[in-house]
Amino acid sequence: MSSGGKNLKTGQAKRPGQFYSLIDPLMVEFPATKAELARIWDVARNTVRHWDAIAVSTIPAYRKAYPVKKGTTATPNTYVLLQPYQIWVLWRIRFLLQRSRNAEYAKDYIRQNREQFSTDKFKEEIYPSQTIAA
Repeated sequence: MSSGGKNLKTGQAKRPGQFYSLIDPLMVEFPATKAELARIWDVARNTVRHWDAIAVSTIPAYRKAYPVKKGTTATPNTYVLLQPYQIWVLWRIRFLLQRSRNAEYAKDYIRQNREQFSTDKFKEEIYPSQTIAA
């Protein structure tokens, strides 16, 4: 396999986290529908819905980013525009599934690495100059 003119041997591939920054920063500036993301990413709308279902079931911050359905106490209304944080999460899930092609692996990875899908990580990657050192 070749990348940038260099051959990558087994064990020399970049860690998945090194590819996450490839998201277009403008994509996470405005809310979007799942249909819009499907067109941008050239996938079926149901594919984006599948990624959304994975995120809702494994990432509490993602689920909380949805407003609650009227008349319920905890059911997220997943028929609204996706917020920039949610788009970023879906981008990461998309990348995981492109590499593994296994939804259960992706869910396990997310559960074991929740900090990689946190709102703090989102702010750190998308708005690095605004991140305040603790």
